[in-house]
Amino acid sequence: MLVSLGACDDARKFVKGKTFAEAWAKCTEPNWMEWLINEVSPDTSTVKYFEAGSRAKQKYYATHQEDYDYDYEEADRLYTNAVVKAFHKVNLGKLQAAIQKKMAELGKDLGKPYAGF
Repeated sequence: MLVSLGACDDARKFVKGKTFAEAWAKCTEPNWMEWLINEVSPDTSTVKYFEAGSRAKQKYYATHQEDYDYDYEEADRLYTNAVVKAFHKVNLGKLQAAIQKKMAELGKDLGKPYAGF
């Protein structure tokens, strides 16, 4: 399925042997998650997921503003973790239905119910 959609090699290696739910729950790459949503459901906005990361980063900076001792790597880690956590809340049933629809458009039959990559 990911090959048909044009996923990168690293993403395809990551999901190998995992069910869809397992791969989504273990994924820590927000760009991959955003990419998949945009590929199968381009009308779905992913901005809200990244806003969660921005809020986490701003909170970090706000709590360290007096000492100006920012750990930018820590701020980036907090941002990424918050974005991934937000993506993990995606309704997987709706996402799986969007994947099936997209694959049908591409002439690929995934069968029902679709549970894996």
